[in-house]
Amino acid sequence: MIPGYLNSLLAFVLVYLSILQLAVLESNTWAILVAGALIVVLALWSRAGDAMKWFSTVDIVLGLMLLAFGVWQWSSPFGQLFVFWFVFWTGALVGVVALWGAVYRPNSPRSRAPESLVSGSKS
Repeated sequence: MIPGYLNSLLAFVLVYLSILQLAVLESNTWAILVAGALIVVLALWSRAGDAMKWFSTVDIVLGLMLLAFGVWQWSSPFGQLFVFWFVFWTGALVGVVALWGAVYRPNSPRSRAPESLVSGSKS
């Protein structure tokens, strides 16, 4: 649960940087590489507590894609053209999926209907 919240927070920072501080991401490839690695590590950590494993699987794949993009940006002059869109959409997707995975608990006691509603009895 905690790693899902941390992953969401990291993803929202990526979205913030891609929208309002793009020069930081364009000039500092290490920030993208570290963010991708952190997303993967946090997703692996949250995998143990996920109700469904696809939440962390999606985050792991997106984190690996962000790592690959960071390497591409570092080694290619064309990487600068795609920084905004790639980091923005990766951050948005990781944020939503990680938060969904942290909050979604289908078998928790709070998610069950009270017995009076299930049985249909009127009190």
